[in-house]
Amino acid sequence: MRVTDGGDAQQLYSDAARAARQRGIHSLVPLRGWMLALAISGMLLAVGGLFGLHLAADRMQATLGRAAAGSLRIDRPASLSAWLASTLLAAAAGLSLFIFSLRRHRIDDYHGRYRMWILVAMACAVGNLFEASSLAAIVHSLCSAACGATGLRADLIGPAAMTTLVAGLVLRLGIEIRRCAPAMTTLVLACLAFGVAAATNFGWPVAHSPAMFPLWLRGSWLLGYVLLVTTLLLYSRRVQLEVAGAVALPVRVKRKKPASKTADADDEESRIAERPARKLKLRTDLDPVDRSADADEQTAAPAPKLALGGKSPAASSSGDHSNDAKRLSRADRRKLRHEQHRMAS
Repeated sequence: MRVTDGGDAQQLYSDAARAARQRGIHSLVPLRGWMLALAISGMLLAVGGLFGLHLAADRMQATLGRAAAGSLRIDRPASLSAWLASTLLAAAAGLSLFIFSLRRHRIDDYHGRYRMWILVAMACAVGNLFEASSLAAIVHSLCSAACGATGLRADLIGPAAMTTLVAGLVLRLGIEIRRCAPAMTTLVLACLAFGVAAATNFGWPVAHSPAMFPLWLRGSWLLGYVLLVTTLLLYSRRVQLEVAGAVALPVRVKRKKPASKTADADDEESRIAERPARKLKLRTDLDPVDRSADADEQTAAPAPKLALGGKSPAASSSGDHSNDAKRLSRADRRKLRHEQHRMAS
C-alpha cells in the first residue's frame, strides 16, 4: 500500500469501485422479460448445436481424427454434452441458493418452508458431480454389490430408490412454486422430458434405431436440464418482484357455507330441549277472576249518573256557580235552562 508523506493511505481507486464491489448478486440474475428470453434461447441453441455436432461427427472424423470426433458425440462420457449438463446443474444450484437468500426473509413463512431450497441446491450439486465425474459408475457398483449380498435385484432397487427421491423433491418443489404459473408449466415439461429419457433408456414404448437412440436419450435429458433452469429463473423473477412489492397475493375472503335445513331443525330441537320446563296451572270455575287494569280504571272513574229532580251533574255544578248565572242576561238564562232539560231527557 502506498502511503503519503503525511502518513495517510493514498486512495488508488475511486468511490465508484467501492460501489461496484458492493453490488448485489441479484444483478447477475435476469429480471426483465427480454433478458429471460435471451437466456432461455441461448440454452436451447446450445442443445441444438450439440445435436448438430453429433450428427456431423462422422463426417468430421476424417479431418479431426477419431478421438476429436468422438468428443463431439453427446453419448460419450467426456464430451461437450457432459460439460453443458454440468454447467446447467451448476447454474441451477446457484439459482436455488439465490432464491433461498431471498425466500428466507418472507414474513408469513412461520414453519420455515424456505429450507427446502437448500435441498434443491444440494440435489443439483450432486447431479453436477455425477455429470462431471465417474461418481455415477462408483455408486452403481456399490449398489450392485449391496444388492448381491442381500439377494435383491440391483436393476430394480437402484432405479426405484432414485425415482422415489427425485419424485419427492420435485413434488415439494411444485408445492413451493404453485402460485407461479409459468414456472409450474416449465417444471411439468421438465418432468416429461426426463420421463422420455428414462423410457428411452429402458426401451419403452418403442425401440429406436442405433443412430437416433443417443439423440432421444441424451437430448431429452439435456432438454430437461434446460427446462429446470428455466423454472428456477422464472420463479426467481417472481420472488424478486414480490420483494420489490410489484406482486402481491390476493386476499382470500372466507365464504360462509349456508346452513342446511337439517342443521336448522337440529338447532331448533336443541334450543327447545334446553329451555326450562314451565309449571302448568290448572284453573276451575271456582277460582276467582283476576281483575284487569281496565276494570280498575273503570272502577276508579265511574260513569256519570243523573241526579234527583231531573238534574245532571252539570246542572248541579252550574247551581254552585249561581252568582255567575245571575250575571247572565235573560236570553242566556233561557238558553241554559233549555240545554239542561235536553241533557236530562
